[in-house]
Amino acid sequence: MVAGVSPGLTSLARIETSHDPTRQNNTAQPAFKSTGGIAGLGTGKDYHSRKTPQAVTRIPSVPSLTPATTSTLLQPATARTIFTVESGNPMGKTKDSGRINLRDVFLRAQEQMLANLAASNIFEHPTSCGAATEQHWIDLFNRYLPQRYRATRAFILDADGNRSRQIDIAIYDHFYSPLLFHHDSEPHIPAESVYAVFEVKQTLIAKWIADAGRKAASVRRLRRTSAPILSAGSRCPPKPPSPILAGILSLDAVWAGPFPARITPLVRSLRPDERLDLGCSLRQCAFEVFHPFSIHFSRPQDALIYFMLRLIGRLQLMGAAPAIDFSDYSRCLQ
Repeated sequence: MVAGVSPGLTSLARIETSHDPTRQNNTAQPAFKSTGGIAGLGTGKDYHSRKTPQAVTRIPSVPSLTPATTSTLLQPATARTIFTVESGNPMGKTKDSGRINLRDVFLRAQEQMLANLAASNIFEHPTSCGAATEQHWIDLFNRYLPQRYRATRAFILDADGNRSRQIDIAIYDHFYSPLLFHHDSEPHIPAESVYAVFEVKQTLIAKWIADAGRKAASVRRLRRTSAPILSAGSRCPPKPPSPILAGILSLDAVWAGPFPARITPLVRSLRPDERLDLGCSLRQCAFEVFHPFSIHFSRPQDALIYFMLRLIGRLQLMGAAPAIDFSDYSRCLQ
């Protein structure tokens, strides 16, 4: 056996030597025996009875190896590379800082949202383009809002059988409120479980602000019930419903000049039941309305970050949705 060579390599060297047809006396026995025979040579007995062994593929002779060269050859290439990357840090990893840049996280989400909404423009049919835009916003809400909230296209109804206009996005209670007359594309949601409604447009113009206000009013006019509940073993009185939030969302706006100067008079012209509380035009800025007439605008590069954080803050202030008085809804069965 060659020093430093594995037993497998030594065996291969012995096989090659035993079957060298150039040797004068080719009577050496192979270094192994097989009861089942060697492929192409028959059984062991037949093999040894032949005067001239069949040709065997020659195995290249093993070069003279030293322990140093053998360990180098047998070492995986990746291992040799890893240990030359950085002494003392075999995996080449950077040290964990224990920090994360939250602004970068939101900016990445905003960049992805901008790309998705811009891609919606490939649909020439206005309805298809609008549906794609709405779905991108719905996916955003369902990804980043707490799980107690859900977002969907919907109609809103009350116990008296009144119904709102079609709502592009309704944010509703996901835990305790049922979806009445559920349909995969446009469910009917009880007014009691609705937290916010949004109108969605690809490009913002003046008439869409007025239309968003009218849709918000069609929801706010619905009658909402409230029933007593048990909490911690005590009976709690019915909770007064919180005002429903409303807003408008878009990718861009068509106006020339500063966005705040154009949208401020439009928002302030709405009636109280048509008021818009939040809005976001991704390529312009986001805004929040503090009634009666104070409006705060974000920086353009922070539009989505500002809008999402302010929406979550407003939802937290609303607390849980009121318990539905199902006895009121059951009157339709009488």
